[in-house]
Amino acid sequence: MSTFWNRRVVPYSVGALEFLQNLVSNVRDAVRASSTSDTQDPPGDFSGKVCIVTGANAGIGRSTAAAIFQRGGVVVLACRSRSRGEQAVQALQQMQPASGIMAPPVRSETEDGLEQQFQVNFLGHWRLVHDLVANQASLRRPRKAPAQHTADSDGASLRVIWLTSMTHVGAHLDFKDLQLRKGYSGFLGYANTKLAGILAIKEFQQRMDRCNGRHQQKAVFCSVHPGFVNTDLANGWLTGSDVVPAAVQQIIRPLVRAICPWILVSPSKAVQTILYAASAPSAEISGKYIAGGKVVQPSRQAQDDQLSARLWEASQKLSDTAIAPCFQ
Repeated sequence: MSTFWNRRVVPYSVGALEFLQNLVSNVRDAVRASSTSDTQDPPGDFSGKVCIVTGANAGIGRSTAAAIFQRGGVVVLACRSRSRGEQAVQALQQMQPASGIMAPPVRSETEDGLEQQFQVNFLGHWRLVHDLVANQASLRRPRKAPAQHTADSDGASLRVIWLTSMTHVGAHLDFKDLQLRKGYSGFLGYANTKLAGILAIKEFQQRMDRCNGRHQQKAVFCSVHPGFVNTDLANGWLTGSDVVPAAVQQIIRPLVRAICPWILVSPSKAVQTILYAASAPSAEISGKYIAGGKVVQPSRQAQDDQLSARLWEASQKLSDTAIAPCFQ
């Protein structure tokens, strides 16, 4: 009974709660829009900054890349598909408006023998962040003053923003079965990767802060819940996951697409929270979890130091990573 509760009831209850919150928020925004002509422009001037956006060929990743590009930033599109990445570049150049997998109904493994969501949504990003920051730390040399175009006002030369989700509340990390080989649940696997992302950011920041006195590198890490965003990823999950029986998926797909604008967050609104994380003072968001455009507290397990340290060790072993000096 407890297994069914952890793997099914809790994760889906969290998802239903987010749908309700989105509905209330979208209705409130629609009412405000009808009564005022004012629009709030997301913050941020990214002139002179280089921003790497994963999953930038579609959905919220593409919207984020477009917003940064429009604000003067140099955008590197990190995409799993070269052809889709090239299409996204063309769209950005024409100024037309996060890499992941969401709750596939059938468990599958990568060529490395890891559960697909765990590797794509979490472990691949963990290795990317580790190697990127380590590379920058190895290149950095002492300076009399931080360069104005490469560092924040408080000296941070690198900022990492990891997209996560409020679904982390429904996660249950079992270190004896991180790959969910026993009793697979797609949505639990998704929630686990989102909790893992918050824990990873926490551990990255703590390790960087401890080593800052010994290395000429200062980086800021934060995790962001942009909302349950109206993207192809979300639409595909609502109509093609184990939530909906296969026999009725085709029937309800038009209905789901019609109501998605009301129960999901628009990409343009989600980008506002991401741009806040990208432009806020480092001290304000360092190691923090951001949702709804502000710093908030994640779940209790997402604040567990022992859990984040244990996940770090597991990530190191699974990715066969030699930990860089800036994180030791």
